[in-house]
Amino acid sequence: RARYIAESVEFLAQKILILDKKANTTDSLNDMMFTYFSGSEADVEDSGVQDCRWFAIKDLEGKNFGRFAVKVSDESAKVNINTVDAGVLGSLLSQLGVDSSKGSSIVSSRPLNTIEETGRFFTKDDFKKIKDYITVYSEDLEIDLHKKRRVYLNSASYQNISDGLMRAGVSSGPEKALNLKDAGDRDVEQSIQDIYVLDVLGPTSVMESGSWQKIIGFYQAPAGGAAGKFGWSNLPIEDGEYYCYLYGPTRYDPIGEVYIDPASGRTEPIRSPGDGLVEKVNVSNGSFSLYIKPFADSMCRFGFVKLVSLTPKKGMTRGLTCGTEAVVINEIMVKPAKDVFYNGAEIEPGATLTKDFTDIKPGDYYCLVRAVNEGGMVGSVSILGKIAKNLYDHDYFPFPVHVGIDGKLKVIIVNEFYRKSTFKGVVLSQEPDAEFIELLNISSDEVGLSDFYFDVYGSNGELVPGWPGYIPEGTKIQGFQHLVFSVDSESSTVTP
Repeated sequence: RARYIAESVEFLAQKILILDKKANTTDSLNDMMFTYFSGSEADVEDSGVQDCRWFAIKDLEGKNFGRFAVKVSDESAKVNINTVDAGVLGSLLSQLGVDSSKGSSIVSSRPLNTIEETGRFFTKDDFKKIKDYITVYSEDLEIDLHKKRRVYLNSASYQNISDGLMRAGVSSGPEKALNLKDAGDRDVEQSIQDIYVLDVLGPTSVMESGSWQKIIGFYQAPAGGAAGKFGWSNLPIEDGEYYCYLYGPTRYDPIGEVYIDPASGRTEPIRSPGDGLVEKVNVSNGSFSLYIKPFADSMCRFGFVKLVSLTPKKGMTRGLTCGTEAVVINEIMVKPAKDVFYNGAEIEPGATLTKDFTDIKPGDYYCLVRAVNEGGMVGSVSILGKIAKNLYDHDYFPFPVHVGIDGKLKVIIVNEFYRKSTFKGVVLSQEPDAEFIELLNISSDEVGLSDFYFDVYGSNGELVPGWPGYIPEGTKIQGFQHLVFSVDSESSTVTP
């Protein structure tokens, strides 16, 4: 509710400015932007002066929904602390009766996102003296607060869009960049780009522990604790700058305030695992370090980082990034699937559970793990020597599972979480036989599929004999509809 009220405030202020511009070609203190909001009921700036009035918002029944007060000021008439010369800023401070040496401190801390960030250099009374004379507004609308060129989405390349999202710390930036490109083009071809990754990098050392404590597989710190310094060394990649994404042991853990250089005073809050740093990390001689300070309002947990490059780098793994087009393609294994369940068990943190399942038909399977509770934690799963870290209910074990002629399957669960997990069993589905491909049209337009075909490649990238499979000429998929294409790998047909 508060957010919608705040948005209505912004909308109202914009409308008043438009009306004011139509009514007056020159500015004065009698303009609507000043008189419409003036009053003596509220102090929106905490300046000690009641200089605004309250606006009441009522619902359809006439009951109070909320209220707001707003003050509009001319930012272009103020000193931009992100661009002003240190001498000019010091002169302004001196004229306002504030220590002029603070100007150099502000300049060395630029860029600043809000004028309130200067509060660490001033007393509350001094800040009140200067706040109406300074701004962080930029006259160059093409430059962001970090002095980097903004990205124009309608004409920029995938590389530029992806770089723009990643340097803003947006999670899954390359994938979202492809989604933006696919949403803007006229074809229905799914865009695919290379990306280079070094993943699941746990710290090799803790140079300063602060309030962080090592738990099994991750680190944990209480709310308001001291910062720790984590180090990575002997990385098998070339020196240079890399985008860095941080993760906790689960998908819900806040990480903390992260910074590379404590002298800069600039921190980046990472509340959602998978978010990245605006500032790139610099790998030198295979090493880099990060400081992480727990949030004041919540316990924090940290597990590992992922380094990403959009260009080829020695020692990094090449992968494919895919966008989402009007026609979405999903490869799905058909039933029959076999539920291999039992009553289930709880697993204490750090404990191991071994479960042997029998009477399973020999063959190759995909394996989905189940917890006792819907969506609950399972743990790190080991089957036939293959390990998948920190799986949840309905997560797939990322390796094919082979059951021999004895019909037995051993599953080992290690709980590396900070609280109890559970294990109920597995769901096995056949592979590689009896596959089908589902195509879903998420647009309102009819899409012709005559130019589509299916390729199947082996583990070494070679095309499997008998493929590609072609879709019959004239096949179409209607808006918001789906088509299913099935194949039997034992079929004698030369071309599927």
